[in-house]
Amino acid sequence: MGENSCLYKITENDQLGRYIIAAKIIKQGQLILKENPVILCPQIGGCTICFNCCAQIKKVQFCSECAVAVLCNSECKGQFHTPQECSVIKKTPIKREDLLTNPEIVTPFRYLLWHHFNKELFQAVLQLENHLELRRDSQIWRRTHINVENVLHELKMVDDADLKNEIVQKICAVLDINTFEVRQPQRNRSGFNPGENLRGLYLSAAMMAHDCVANVHLAVDDEFVLYVHAAVDIPEGAPILFNYANVLQVGLLVVL
Repeated sequence: MGENSCLYKITENDQLGRYIIAAKIIKQGQLILKENPVILCPQIGGCTICFNCCAQIKKVQFCSECAVAVLCNSECKGQFHTPQECSVIKKTPIKREDLLTNPEIVTPFRYLLWHHFNKELFQAVLQLENHLELRRDSQIWRRTHINVENVLHELKMVDDADLKNEIVQKICAVLDINTFEVRQPQRNRSGFNPGENLRGLYLSAAMMAHDCVANVHLAVDDEFVLYVHAAVDIPEGAPILFNYANVLQVGLLVVL
């Protein structure tokens, strides 16, 4: 859970699933939670980013250890391509060319690696809302099946049991529904090009319920830390609400 978790608690109902409510009266301007991302990734169909610092790639380089992770430069000081990830990548059949020619598999591939070194996080992400039945047989479902699910199966990153359990569809759905738009920090921008915005997954913040009139506002610093402050006084027991309008634009694909 994010910092300041004493201010909120998780509850559940049939309409909203699992969501967070105020555990006590929260005053306007009060910090409700502060949280690091569990993963950062490009927008759907976005450009390739550095595994380590998430900067947009200008000239492709690779990790000297696993030879697969894409880096912005050999001296990148980022923190997201961890030694654990690097070690597990070396044990997979994935080659660097597989990621470069199939960019949509990169984030699901990195998530699947958690099963080998962080099973608790692997399961925690799968517990987030996925609206899988709403997506089933839609355009976005078919795109995921062709561009991600089939490719990862051919590359032996998922097996027949994973396909039956729809693990890849669930991963992609969780990312589409629960991520927040994150702006690239100044250090990742070049010249007048601000760089493409990212998607960030924050486990606690993802459990805020949607409402067109939010009662919080968000900020993300240059280290990708997310801050959620109360925009108004929030009574004890009231849901903590955020307007996921940008994410829901992606979600509209489920009805096509």
